[in-house]
Amino acid sequence: MVSIIIPVYNLESTIAGCLDSVLAQTWTNLEVLVIDDGSRDQSTSIIAEYAQIDKRVHLISRMHSGVSSTRNTGIQNADGEYLLFVDGDDQIAPDMVEKYVAAFTEKTDIVLGAIKILETGAPEIVMSPDQGIYSRNEFVKIMCNDTRGLYGFAAGKMYRRSLINCHHLLFSVDMDAQEDLSFALSAYAVAEQIHCIRYAGYFYFRAHTRRLVPPTFLIRNQMKLFDLASTEGINTDEVVSRIHQLVFVAAYHAKDLSKINDLMRIPGLKKYLRIRNHESWEKRFVIRQVLYERGTVISFYFRCRAFLKKVLAGRK
Repeated sequence: MVSIIIPVYNLESTIAGCLDSVLAQTWTNLEVLVIDDGSRDQSTSIIAEYAQIDKRVHLISRMHSGVSSTRNTGIQNADGEYLLFVDGDDQIAPDMVEKYVAAFTEKTDIVLGAIKILETGAPEIVMSPDQGIYSRNEFVKIMCNDTRGLYGFAAGKMYRRSLINCHHLLFSVDMDAQEDLSFALSAYAVAEQIHCIRYAGYFYFRAHTRRLVPPTFLIRNQMKLFDLASTEGINTDEVVSRIHQLVFVAAYHAKDLSKINDLMRIPGLKKYLRIRNHESWEKRFVIRQVLYERGTVISFYFRCRAFLKKVLAGRK
């Protein structure tokens, strides 16, 4: 049996389409756990109607506490051999579950497929993984050099439930964003084998308005990837470059000194920073100030930079 976990919060306009796609699966041995995270619209009523019609649908209602906690409730209530996460505003192709289950071998712990990204008024995008069956070490090498973010989505992955339960894997409730990559990294760290397929059975409907991801979460995940790569004996240069870039961008966009101080308070950040001569002098300057915890210097530098830029622009 496959357990499909669907977190829902105020999705009255999309949840019916999502459930229709899930219940139309050619693989019928399913339990569909719909976790309503305290919706204030008609989502709960819509889900309840589906649960009455199809006994595979189970509605679990809870107080609003965020998507991580909601997905965790699904994990804790699942009984299937495999777990699949589907967001309540997305849909899946009729044969997706069947294709994913068929991709499991005796040693496979995770199957990862392509994602079709759909946005009104924009061309369709298909993000496909590098197809193949990979050991943990081989897969982490791919992740270290990937810049698309495909391998971090909660979507498009099916997990062997025993992997999740044996290692007590849950989504981080202290992360408002990037919680899906953090969870995936924890799973990759203990998986024996990951099977990547080019089949695009997950339809991700991207909204026009997108939430801003706090840089601290982005940096924390890259630090986690660095640790995983180091454990596997993999070169981490590309990961360090991403951490440096994220730190620089976060400092550049910091509205005030408190935001820069928040950046420098990321636990263990200094361990991942280097003074590297091949990087720009400006990036080296910022990294050095972070290493020495000189937040006021960083703040002053970027204020002066912005002032000079405005003066020069006024002379044109």
